[in-house]
Amino acid sequence: MGTEDIINGQGHGNRKKEDPGPERKDDAEQDQLLNLIGLGEFSARKSYYPELQKKIAELEEEKHKYERIFSDALSGIFQAETNGRIIVANPAMVKLCGYTSQDQLISIPDIGKQLFADPKEKDRLMEKLLDEKSVIGLETRFKKYNGTIIDISLNASIVTSSTGQYLECFAHDITERKQAENELKKARNYISNIIDSMPSLLIGLDRDGTITQWNQEAERATGVSSKDAGGQPLDKAIPRLAAELARVRRAIETRQKQSDLRRPCHDDGEHRYEDLTIYPLVTNGVEGAVIRIDDVTDKVWMEEMMIQSEKMLSVGGLAAGMAHEINNPLAGIMQTANVMASRLGERIDMPANLKAAEEAGTSMEAIQHFMEARGIPRMVEAIMASGRRVAAIVENMLSFARKSDAPAAFSSHSLAELIDRTLILAATDYDLKKQFDFKLIEIRREYEAGLPPVPCDDAKIQQVLLNILRNGAQAMQEAETGKPRFIIRTRFEKSRKMVCIEIEDNGPGMDGETRKRVFEPFFTTKPRGVGTGLGLSVSYFIITENHGGEMAVVSQPGSGAKFIIRLGLEGGIHFPERTGSQP
Repeated sequence: MGTEDIINGQGHGNRKKEDPGPERKDDAEQDQLLNLIGLGEFSARKSYYPELQKKIAELEEEKHKYERIFSDALSGIFQAETNGRIIVANPAMVKLCGYTSQDQLISIPDIGKQLFADPKEKDRLMEKLLDEKSVIGLETRFKKYNGTIIDISLNASIVTSSTGQYLECFAHDITERKQAENELKKARNYISNIIDSMPSLLIGLDRDGTITQWNQEAERATGVSSKDAGGQPLDKAIPRLAAELARVRRAIETRQKQSDLRRPCHDDGEHRYEDLTIYPLVTNGVEGAVIRIDDVTDKVWMEEMMIQSEKMLSVGGLAAGMAHEINNPLAGIMQTANVMASRLGERIDMPANLKAAEEAGTSMEAIQHFMEARGIPRMVEAIMASGRRVAAIVENMLSFARKSDAPAAFSSHSLAELIDRTLILAATDYDLKKQFDFKLIEIRREYEAGLPPVPCDDAKIQQVLLNILRNGAQAMQEAETGKPRFIIRTRFEKSRKMVCIEIEDNGPGMDGETRKRVFEPFFTTKPRGVGTGLGLSVSYFIITENHGGEMAVVSQPGSGAKFIIRLGLEGGIHFPERTGSQP
C-alpha cells in the first residue's frame, strides 16, 4: 500500500468493488489517469504534487472547452485520413451534408467519391495542400446525402500527429451567397447588355473626370476599347470632350442635367450634329456623372427638309398666282417694245412712218438721227432685255410651283453621262465666263461603277446641276478661293433603291442661317439686282416635286458646301395633290 492509503486507513483488499454507473464514468476515467501517473486516490505521492494536480484539472477544462467549441461550431468541421476516410465530424458538418447522425457521416470511407460533387476536386485539394500546407477559401461543391449539390468554401490543412498525417477541414455553406452572386452577375450582364445595345455613346465619370463606364458605341466611335478607356481621364480618351469637364462638375454640384443640343462636330471631315447630355449620379456616397452623346445628324437634316418643304409649299400657290399676274402685263410690255424697235429701227421706210414724219414736218432720217443721238435704240433694247429677264423669272416661278404632269414619261439616263454633259455646258456658260473661266476650276470625278440608269427629265436634272455649279463657282470666285475645286460623286444606296449625287466645293461655306434658307424662293446672298434667289429653290422643286427625290446641303463656314441629290429608280415618288399652303 502507498503512504496515502495507510494514512486514510484504506487498502485494496478492503475496497468494495462497485459498478461506477454512468454518472461516475468521467470520474473513473480521471482516477485511472491519476493512478497511471502515480497520483491516484491511494497514491502516497499525491500530497506531494498539488501543482501537477492543478495542471491536470486545467487540461481537463481545456479539453471540455474545445469539445464544446467543436460541437457548438456553426461551421462544418471534420477530420479525415489522407486516403479519404472521415475520422471525426461535428454536428454542424452532419447537418450541412444532410446526414442523420455523426456515425452515419463518419462511416464514409472516401470523401472524394461520397462528399465532393466532383471526385477530382479532392485530388485538387490534396495537391494544393502538399504544395502550400494549408488552403484558405477554396470554393468547391459538396454532394449532400440526398444528392443535392451545394457550394462550399473550404479552409483545410494537413495536420501531423504521432500516429501520422490527417486532413483537417472547415466547411462553410456558401450556396445562398453564390446564388446571390450569380443573380447579381446576371443583373450586371443584363444592364451591361442594355447599355451596350444603346445607339448612344455612354461614358461614366467620377468626380475627377476619370472614366468608370465605356459602352460599345463609345468603343466604335473612338476606336478605344473599354479596357483601355477605364481609369483614363476623359480629356485623354476623347480630347474633343475636354471642355465638358467643367459642365460635368456643374452637373454634379447642382444635381441637374446639363444639355448641349445639336452641337456641330466633325467626323472624318464630315459635318455632323450631336446631342450631348450630362446626368449627375450619386450612388453609395460616390459622386459622378454620365455623358450621353447621340448622333442627330439625320434628324437635323430631316427637320430642316420638312421645314424647307413647308416653306416651299406655303409660297407655291402664291408663286403661281404672281407668275400669271405678271405674265399678262409683261407680254404687253414685251410686245409693245418689240413693235417700237421695229418701227423706229429696222423699218424706218415703212409708208406709215414716212407719212407720219411728213405730217409732223420732219423726216425719218432726222427722227432716226435724234433717237441715235439720245440713245433711244439702246434704251429700247434695255427694255427688251429686262423684259426677257422678267420672262425668265416668271418661267422659273411657274416651274417652282408646277408639278410634273407625266413622270411616267421620264426616260432612263446614265448619271455619269448626264453630269459630264452638264460640265461641258458649264464650261461654255456665258454668265460664268463673264466672271471667270470655269475651266480653271479643278473637277474631280468620283463615280461609282455599275450605277443603274435613272428615270428622269434629263434637261431638268441638267438645270439643277448647272444651278449648283454656277452658285458654287460664284461663291468661290467672290471668296477668292485658291485652287477652286468641285468633287462630284455618285453612289447607289441599295437599301433605299436610290442613286445619290454629291457636288462638293472648297469655297467659303455657309453659316447656319444661310444653310437653312438656301432653298427658299427669292432668298439670295448676292447684292440686289444680281441674283433672283430662284435658282436653288427651283432646283429643289425639280428634285423633290417633279422627280420625287431628295435634296439637301451640308456646309459650315470656311469648310465649303456639299449639295446632296437623291433620285429614286421607280420613276419618282407620287405625292398627293396639295391645295394652297396645306401639306
